[in-house]
Amino acid sequence: FGDVKVMAMLGAFFGWKVAMVTFFLSPFVGLAYGIPLLVIWDEHVMPYIPFMGIAALLAMVFRSSLCAYLEPLEYLVRQVVF
Repeated sequence: FGDVKVMAMLGAFFGWKVAMVTFFLSPFVGLAYGIPLLVIWDEHVMPYIPFMGIAALLAMVFRSSLCAYLEPLEYLVRQVVF
């Protein structure tokens, strides 16, 4: 349940775009660590929060270029809702 709280905090502090980019980027960051962990040490359990933190840091550093992909989605939502 801690993952949900961290994503809510990211969305509240940095906006929904950073939270969405973090949500989709964090599994790939985790894969970069998890696959060697599984192959070399045969470890099947690892925490997820550190990878969300790294992905959030990447999303904040490269915010303008990563969030530019969400502009069409924002436009579509604004057309449907308003």
